[in-house]
Amino acid sequence: MSGITICECGTKKVHSRYRPNDRHKNWKCRSCAHRGLPTWNTGLTKLDHPSLQKASILGKKLWTPERIKSHREHMERQGYWTPLSAKTAWQQYKMKCKTFTRANDLTKLKNHENVTHTTGGSGFTLDHMFSVHEGFKNDIPPEIIGSVVNLCYILCSENSSKHTGCSITKEELYERFNKEGESKNVQQED
Repeated sequence: MSGITICECGTKKVHSRYRPNDRHKNWKCRSCAHRGLPTWNTGLTKLDHPSLQKASILGKKLWTPERIKSHREHMERQGYWTPLSAKTAWQQYKMKCKTFTRANDLTKLKNHENVTHTTGGSGFTLDHMFSVHEGFKNDIPPEIIGSVVNLCYILCSENSSKHTGCSITKEELYERFNKEGESKNVQQED
């Protein structure tokens, strides 16, 4: 009881009797490199269907603090994640900084359209102007290190050569953070 699928080029593909629904799988024809049957999302864009949006965009709507906590507890119980109590202070600080960094709308930053997701090269990468390492050494709260006022996009080569250096001082960081807080308060009052 093996099924046979015929490609557009005329090549036959025989399916095993143990997998009769295999024709729905995404097989590839060896003659013309045509992939099997079209999937449900062929030709759709992320604007046409919400499930095609970036997971990070959808995830920000779904991940409430309560859900994050219960997910962490579940993953720790299952043994997939290291419990927070077993992590060092440095590891916990880095994780908190990363959480606050990801919560920002980074599309408003200059050079966002030139971002590359590879190391090196001529593209831009996200940079903490006052580094996470220095923030840990100077006891700066992760909310400030991960805030949008401490973020910018710079060339990958500049960021890797900077290592743990800082492009702004601690005083400048606090000054920028306080200005942002004041502007948010003014916008909320309006």
